[in-house]
Amino acid sequence: MVFITSTAHAGDIIHKSTRVIFSAEVVSSACHVRVSSDSAGNNLLTFVTYNRATRTSVPPQSFSIRFYESGSFSQGCTAFLVGQVATLSFGNPGQLDSGGVVTHGAGDQVRIDVRAIDSQADYRGFINLSAHTVNYPVDFAAKGELRFTARPVFPDKVLTGEYSGALTFVVEYR
Repeated sequence: MVFITSTAHAGDIIHKSTRVIFSAEVVSSACHVRVSSDSAGNNLLTFVTYNRATRTSVPPQSFSIRFYESGSFSQGCTAFLVGQVATLSFGNPGQLDSGGVVTHGAGDQVRIDVRAIDSQADYRGFINLSAHTVNYPVDFAAKGELRFTARPVFPDKVLTGEYSGALTFVVEYR
C-alpha cells in the first residue's frame, strides 16, 4: 500500500492532510508486488504544504510498482513473458471520477492526479474514470518496475480538513 499525505493551511491558522492508499492485487501466482516511493522501499509519499492563499500547486511525488519472482528479492517477473501485453487497470467502484482519484473528507473535492511516466506506457495522461488502464510491452513489464507520479489537485474553494481515499490496481498479462 502507498499512503500519500499532504499538509495545507489557510493563512496561518489551520492545517490539512491528504491521504490516498494504493493497494495491489496480482493475477499471477509466480510473482509478488511491492509499491515503493523512495530508494529505501518506503510506501509513504509526503507532499509539501499547500497554501490556499497563494494557490501554488503542490509538486508531484514519484512511486513505483515493483514486481518480483516469488521467493526472490531481485526485481523482475518472467511471468509477464507468457503474454503479449501487460495491463494495469486502476480503480474499484467509487475510487475514480472524471477528476482523478476521489478523496473523501472535509469538502470531498480534492483529487489526486496519478500518471504513468515510463515512455513504454501506452497512456501517460491522468488516471480517471474514463481512462483507467495503462498497457506495457511484456518485455518491459518483465523487468519489474513501472513508474508513476501522484499530485494532489486542490479546487479554488478547498476546505480545510483531512482528506483520504483509495486506489486499487489489478495487474494482468494477456
